[in-house]
Amino acid sequence: IIYEPVFKADILVEGTNTNINFHVVVSHKRSISLLREILTSIEELTGARTVVEEILGGTPKYDHKFSPDHEYRPDDYDQTSSLDQMISQRPLEYQTIFQLEVIEQTAKAQIDETKLSKRDLRVAVEKTLLSVHSADTSSGLAQIEEFPDIGDGCLLIALWSGGRVVVVWDGRKHIDINLSSQNGEKEYFDRFEMKFLGHLPSMKTILRDEQPRGYGRVINFPKDITATSELLWT
Repeated sequence: IIYEPVFKADILVEGTNTNINFHVVVSHKRSISLLREILTSIEELTGARTVVEEILGGTPKYDHKFSPDHEYRPDDYDQTSSLDQMISQRPLEYQTIFQLEVIEQTAKAQIDETKLSKRDLRVAVEKTLLSVHSADTSSGLAQIEEFPDIGDGCLLIALWSGGRVVVVWDGRKHIDINLSSQNGEKEYFDRFEMKFLGHLPSMKTILRDEQPRGYGRVINFPKDITATSELLWT
């Protein structure tokens, strides 16, 4: 299968006592319509149920002589709501979500070593904050509030002028970290992640998501906000 209209479909026919898989290759401009007609006929004749599991189509043929009837420009569309949203944005800080999980081990001795505790988690948060910030800053002296009676795990919250961190442990193998700061440097969040994992070597990051925080339906970071006159689509 290289070019359209050739395509291949994998079909599953679910009967009362048995299932049948088969492949269909169609090379016609009405490929989808023909496939629908084939499946409808099968269902009507057999009473079975047909399921399209996968369709693989060919690459559209490039037409060197194609010329559009009309070329649309940004000012052909109403950009009012988009512009209002862009202008209303007020990003105030940066937020990064980390999801950590225990590294899978095979040997029983290694598994025992990876067991977490509420104290291990608290110590990791305390040492990470001291490593990322100096001891005389508000963040380095931030008081950590612990909520231990939440399921099998716990919730840790630390607030300071210019940032905060929320850490949730499910009591087993998963930790969520919500770190917010007015410091927008990527190195700041990288350093926090590296230091935290250094104190809990049995953990690894499985997801990292970054977004701005603010008001006015904010979706852009401060560095991405430009003057209205510089927007190409206004």
